[in-house]
Amino acid sequence: MPALQEFLISECMQLKMLPHGIEYLEDLQMLNLHFVTNELVEQIRGEDSEEQPQVRHIPCINIIWQSPEGIKFERLLNSKGNTREASELFVRLSKEGVFVKKSSCLKLLSNLCMEGENDMALALFERVLVLYDPPCKIMYNKLIAAFCSSGDMRKAQRVFDTMLWTGLTPDVITYTMMINGYCRVNYNLQDAIVLFDEMIDRSLEPDIVTYTALLCGYCSQGNVDRAVTLVNEMSFKGIQPDARFMSVLHRGILKAKKVKFQHQR
Repeated sequence: MPALQEFLISECMQLKMLPHGIEYLEDLQMLNLHFVTNELVEQIRGEDSEEQPQVRHIPCINIIWQSPEGIKFERLLNSKGNTREASELFVRLSKEGVFVKKSSCLKLLSNLCMEGENDMALALFERVLVLYDPPCKIMYNKLIAAFCSSGDMRKAQRVFDTMLWTGLTPDVITYTMMINGYCRVNYNLQDAIVLFDEMIDRSLEPDIVTYTALLCGYCSQGNVDRAVTLVNEMSFKGIQPDARFMSVLHRGILKAKKVKFQHQR
């Protein structure tokens, strides 16, 4: 399971050591330990312990002991229609110093984004920045996706810049969402091109989704020549266009011909 990003060990009171092989889960972003033995916790925390090197690559490790208020928060979080109340309770708990596990913060942020409460999600995100270690990449990507979808590229860029500032490197998914947002929502092709070049400079390879997003930008401006150059670049890299890519290209060419015909008239 090389792509596993979150791992929970819960109520394993006989577990004295970490599962064998966890060190090979290179994409793991978050490890949650919920009601486990003190021996296991000490093994993970100790710099000289045998277990510590196994988890050194994991950005977020949460040791969870829940208070009654924390349990109430979890119940609200996992029941429909209570996202706003859960968010308000989280703010109160965080001000009172009550620990809320980071995976619950991620779930709350996801729920807020799905319900269109992007500003509340941003407030939660900023609270997590203050209270915890830097948020994991998943949290950044969910918030960026929400703002890109709503057309608020100013706030999407703000979260993206915060990601860089905290030392996290955006991945192909992050860059693709930003490029797509600038091309399809704000029609700001220049910023999209800057991000496209930046991801290549970071040795990140754009995929067919990235190329399709940039193609939409070129076609929306009737720049068929640059769109064709993009196709040739993909071909050189061995990336095969899919049906969606060809559909966007076809519509772009038809649009450009229509504009040219109208100018000739």
